[in-house]
Amino acid sequence: MAQTNPGQAPELNKVNFKPKTEINEYLVDDFNVEIYEEYPIWKHLFQPLEFFNLLYEQNEIICANTDKKPELEYHIRQLNLSEDQFLYFLSKLLTLISPDHQSDAQLTLCHRFIKKQYDLLYEKLCGKYDYLPRSYVFMNVKKHLKTLKMNNEKIEFLINISTDFKQNKNILGPLDEIDFVENCELEIKKLEKLSAFTAPPKQIKKSDSKLSLRQIALLHCYEDKLITRDAAKSIASEHNYNSGDKLYQFFTFYNDRRHRIGIVEGSATETTLKSKIELLEGIIVLLNNNPKAKNRVVDELQLLMSKSD
Repeated sequence: MAQTNPGQAPELNKVNFKPKTEINEYLVDDFNVEIYEEYPIWKHLFQPLEFFNLLYEQNEIICANTDKKPELEYHIRQLNLSEDQFLYFLSKLLTLISPDHQSDAQLTLCHRFIKKQYDLLYEKLCGKYDYLPRSYVFMNVKKHLKTLKMNNEKIEFLINISTDFKQNKNILGPLDEIDFVENCELEIKKLEKLSAFTAPPKQIKKSDSKLSLRQIALLHCYEDKLITRDAAKSIASEHNYNSGDKLYQFFTFYNDRRHRIGIVEGSATETTLKSKIELLEGIIVLLNNNPKAKNRVVDELQLLMSKSD
């Protein structure tokens, strides 16, 4: 095995990574969108585009050098990051190179030594920030909420953990940039709004039952029903509209999830967020017979509401 002289940077295979210049270029799969949605939690560590470029450049370097584990380990340790930045970066890198994402035996071995670095740093930071145990890290709270099925259970948990935090904060020390209670309260507000959608639906009067073209387009998106340009006219006619051109335009627009949740530049102003929320609130009752589609609407409503808080 090749030895590296002390103080000498190890030789790694070069990669031709080209940093992206627009955040939207990364927001094309669920993994990246999920990270981006967590941005309020890690905004004190990185700018979004900076983080994604770092994450994917290092992923390419690792994949190109899976046979050079000592050199890779040295390289990873030399990244110019604070301990807090390094911890968050490693947590996402581990997911990206996990066997669930990339099936490769050598990569699995790399995953193991990076996991070891992560575990050591996590324990170190928990000791360094003894005022911030795992239960008071809001990212961990969010993970626990996903294990609870009912909104009232989630709200009860948030009330209890935030109350416990407030009762103990005098002995926990300074809060740095993490406002745990504020995050809990925002989450409670969001869940209270979403709870309204689990109530029995109101009866829709026939006189009020005509759907807008936007609603028709959205219903087809959530139910995975395609609207082609040729079919748009007949679908519009079924709802007493004369032309299918506008319906087709709305469908092609909303069929891109980024437009529905306000990620595309210029689509997340306060006014447009309010309009998007009202639009989804108007169709959710129409999906009671399609739980899968309804859950997709609820998830996207939750995201939009978090942006509007």
